[in-house]
Amino acid sequence: MKILIYVSLIISISLIVGGYIINDINSEKLIGSGTLLFFFVVMPLFLYHRGKNKKLKDFILNSEDLNKLNKE
Repeated sequence: MKILIYVSLIISISLIVGGYIINDINSEKLIGSGTLLFFFVVMPLFLYHRGKNKKLKDFILNSEDLNKLNKE
């Protein structure tokens, strides 16, 4: 999973940079495909990879935690 994220990130960055370097008709398509790859493939894979073993309950502030904070 980690290697797939790195490879996809490198491909998307190279597409974006390549689109800016090459100034022809297809440069906008390269930039757009690199951006789409980054936002629709790399970011969801990264977020899934980083958050798959985390408990959502640890990040939610409830009334018990507020009471502990107010007492301190």
